[in-house]
Amino acid sequence: MSPKHDIITLDQIIERFHRERFPDYLEAQSFEIFVAEQILKERDLSDEELIEGNPGGAYDGGIDAIHLFVNGVRIDETNVENFLELRENVKIDFYLIQAKKQNKMAQAVIDKFSSMAEDLFDPSKNLDDFVNSYNSGVLQVFEWFRRVYSAVGYTGPEINIYFDYATRGGVPTDNMKRKAAQLEDKVKKYIRSSNCSFRFYGATELLDLSRLLPAQSFMLRIAEGPLSSDELGKSYIALVELDKYFDFITNESEVLQTQLFEGNVRDWQGDNKVNIQIAESLKNRDSNDFWWLNNGVTILAKSVNQTGKIMHLQNPEIVNGLQTSRTIYSHFLSQGVGASDDRKLLARVIVVGEETVNREQIIRATNSQTSVPVYALRSLD
Repeated sequence: MSPKHDIITLDQIIERFHRERFPDYLEAQSFEIFVAEQILKERDLSDEELIEGNPGGAYDGGIDAIHLFVNGVRIDETNVENFLELRENVKIDFYLIQAKKQNKMAQAVIDKFSSMAEDLFDPSKNLDDFVNSYNSGVLQVFEWFRRVYSAVGYTGPEINIYFDYATRGGVPTDNMKRKAAQLEDKVKKYIRSSNCSFRFYGATELLDLSRLLPAQSFMLRIAEGPLSSDELGKSYIALVELDKYFDFITNESEVLQTQLFEGNVRDWQGDNKVNIQIAESLKNRDSNDFWWLNNGVTILAKSVNQTGKIMHLQNPEIVNGLQTSRTIYSHFLSQGVGASDDRKLLARVIVVGEETVNREQIIRATNSQTSVPVYALRSLD
């Protein structure tokens, strides 16, 4: 059982979370959202995304929060189509969370999860047959999961499925652990080659997660000292080795830090023609350096402190280069942990604040491009 002082401290944090963030919600639902935010903290979800992932109401199948990610991107109705034509390097993360504001754990939660898994993870069963058994929020996400899995299954994707059960206190009994292991085995039979984990959280685990703060300062290692267009250090041009750029856009768990891309108006476009060409450039290590073939990225930051070949960026935003960044991310995922690549990427780093250039103007300008048809490239004739 969690120490009493951990429960007291956690209750204070939960009460403040409810009062300041979700005062219009019932305490039980606010707790569900709180738990989801802690478990998914490295995903840095917005309040809107947390609410969207809370199915609420009856017929939720024991699911208080449900979130699907493909290659680090949270899937919803606006972007699911972009991921149906991925050809390789696909990573799927599926989170199903149950949160009870109780001081003990119950085996009934695991049984409910197990019953839901038999209905919705079994590919031989039609989701339409369960419209009277599960609410639309749950069925919608499972539809997205099935569509993506069906479309990319032949590529051998990495699939991680997490069942998370959180309470204010209590510890799982041996029988609960046995039931959880049986659930993991069941899902692995339905979704071949998947990794399925059942995780228990008490007050101590939730408290530890709540104390983790999202990164605000990021370190960018550059190949050589950057060029600066002014003496005040407001703008830089630098070359960054590809593996160092991968380190910049991911955390220690190699999860894409999506908060870096909030200022980018161009959503991920999947395997379109340009992204396929970028991927091919990454694969083919010929005599051409990568930055010769790519326009690079534009990064805005609140401040930049540069020492030698290290730049510390405060609150950085990648406002142009989303397609390049995500393709680099997928490329390194396929290479395995610790992969190296000393080819270069061109990075423009601009300090944006009240005394510098206008942020919106930069975003608008760097994302305004004129399409050039192939026949117009006369120099290639």
